Amino acid sequence: MTVAALLPAEWKKRLVDTNVERLRDRDLEWADVVMLGGMHIQQDALVAIVERCRARGLRTVVGGPIASSVTAADLKADHVVIGEAESLIGGLARGSGRGNGQACLSSHGTSGDGHEPLPDLSLIKMRRYSTMRCSTHAAARSTASSATSLRFTDGGPRTKAVAQVLAELDQLRAAGWREAVFIVDDNFIGNKARAKELCAALAEWRGSTRPASTSSQKLH
Repeated sequence: MTVAALLPAEWKKRLVDTNVERLRDRDLEWADVVMLGGMHIQQDALVAIVERCRARGLRTVVGGPIASSVTAADLKADHVVIGEAESLIGGLARGSGRGNGQACLSSHGTSGDGHEPLPDLSLIKMRRYSTMRCSTHAAARSTASSATSLRFTDGGPRTKAVAQVLAELDQLRAAGWREAVFIVDDNFIGNKARAKELCAALAEWRGSTRPASTSSQKLH
């Protein structure tokens, strides 16, 4: 959803989460370019989707942790993206829009300052989920959708600004979400000062959003 928010505003976008729904033929018929992400364990399923796309003449882009652990040849995509999406997405979008572009794009080091566009929540079907997630690390990495795969990036974990985390929680609440929110951070206490700052901010946020007679949004 964050990567989608980095794409050109005029692009029409559709997100299919194959954890909760099937990728239908009509989804592929609708698309001009298909962007996929996944982890190494999902290689077979991801490559099967790439092959479905190729059979229809669709251009494919693969990113996510799998792009750092499987060769570009094995992924069979037109474009493989390794690195942080912020510094790559502009060139990738221009190339994909023209039907060309580099076969492999790689970004070394980190970019940005912890501020990113808010995830595009309009792309998901919230009713299909029992919990929402909010990552406290940069979420637009093409090599890492969560802290579990930050070992693939240079420079170590890059945390989001506390204000960014709160903005994402505000966005979820504004969208009507009142169930659990999973705070994603496998290294939460790695920076103790930052963890304390975030916990204090989260406690204040919960207090400010708690209705007088009901429980507040649940954070885990």
